[in-house]
Amino acid sequence: IAAGDKRKPSRSLSEVSSSSIIKSPKINLSQHSSASLRRAVTPLIQSMEQLDAAALLSLNPNQDGNGAVLDPKKGSSVPPIHDRIVPYHRFHRAENTVRYLHAREVADKYTVGIFIFPPGASIPLHDHPSMVVISRVLYGELKVKSYSVVSSVHDDDVVEEMKEETSGTKCDSSPSRIRSSINRIKDFVSRAVLSSHHDHHVATQHKLQVQVNKSPLGVQFSSDGDGESSAIISAPNVTALYPDEGNCHSFVAGPY
Repeated sequence: IAAGDKRKPSRSLSEVSSSSIIKSPKINLSQHSSASLRRAVTPLIQSMEQLDAAALLSLNPNQDGNGAVLDPKKGSSVPPIHDRIVPYHRFHRAENTVRYLHAREVADKYTVGIFIFPPGASIPLHDHPSMVVISRVLYGELKVKSYSVVSSVHDDDVVEEMKEETSGTKCDSSPSRIRSSINRIKDFVSRAVLSSHHDHHVATQHKLQVQVNKSPLGVQFSSDGDGESSAIISAPNVTALYPDEGNCHSFVAGPY
């Protein structure tokens, strides 16, 4: 995930898909506990934490404090590059366009890609049923809302109702649940651009019973002047969600 400086809420999302999908037997992650899944993906999380984002994205770090955070321990930052990444969205450099660059997928096993966040752009609340999602912030910072979807409610549960937007039209059909989830995220945000260009907005809302995820990996909590707490994840941190833990979230690019 690459996040820049603050502007307006996001307006659209596009995808570049350049690799073929490899078919593989389906894996049902929901039958495993979060603890066992966490142990299984720990080596991957550690590898992502060691990823050299500057080398990956051909960035030029500086120590003058200008730009988006790259590594606070080293005091390094970088100028955001979201507006230089090609191909552009079909509305050509539309402000606050969130794009998804698809890298690789093994159907029903995993998918790898990069979300490109312009300043202040957002991905709305959405869930990842029966999945593990690991996200690394390459540069910048994002405000995070993280919830666990509640399947059964007990008297001592603190439960909230969250509205998740879904489109009235179908996304691209695919045998992969992972790709379907990515397509839903793209669809949520892309409809904003369609609405602004065609003066219509087709959407319905589904209510999810959720609990706040109080300790998501890699997230820092801070309070503003009004005493409200914000959850922020910044480079180079990694966060993760599991089928029954934090599997419903949203992101808004910083700075904060």
